[in-house]
Amino acid sequence: MDQAFILSNQQGIERVRQGGFAFFLESTMNDYVNERWPCNTIRIGENINTEDYGIATPLGSDLREVINIAVVELAQIGFLKQLKKKWFNERSECKTLGTRHKKFTEVLNFHKVAGIFVILFIGVSLAILIALFEFLVKTKRDSTRINQNICKVLCRNLCIAIKGMTLDEKKEALNNWLLQQHNISLPYRQNINQNERPVAAATATKFSWSNDDTISN
Repeated sequence: MDQAFILSNQQGIERVRQGGFAFFLESTMNDYVNERWPCNTIRIGENINTEDYGIATPLGSDLREVINIAVVELAQIGFLKQLKKKWFNERSECKTLGTRHKKFTEVLNFHKVAGIFVILFIGVSLAILIALFEFLVKTKRDSTRINQNICKVLCRNLCIAIKGMTLDEKKEALNNWLLQQHNISLPYRQNINQNERPVAAATATKFSWSNDDTISN
């Protein structure tokens, strides 16, 4: 960890030039160093934050307003930009490497990383389609296995999927649902059985009397 700390900006710049080291530096100094020989440093990304320079004056000094007005006027007439162009660009020691610097210092935009989002969108879409296909196949199998309408089974499986039940809870819900479906059809079956019982009793009685007659004879 101690190897990551430096004692001065110059030491940090030298470590960057040796390779395998990145250094946070004030932007103006950074731009100036990048234009100095051996031209093997570049600026990466935008500024972390923006702070202006200030000139200290004694508290209540009349020079404060004078200096502020002078700096604003120099900025408005473009004199400060001319100074930067003179010392940073016109006197640059890395003019032949300007294209390389521009290439590496360009900020990433959406068009450059759009491919990542396209791949992500395709992957998510395929996952949704596969999950939907598996869900429908399982619903069809459940419908065939328990001999129930596929729409009812689909609604039941959707409820189970939304509630997020465990395996035991799913089994219990399935048993309760089957029992409920059985109870719905139970009265109809009971009516059929009740209608069949008198016929069976009459047949048995008739057979019994016939048997007695045969014995009597």
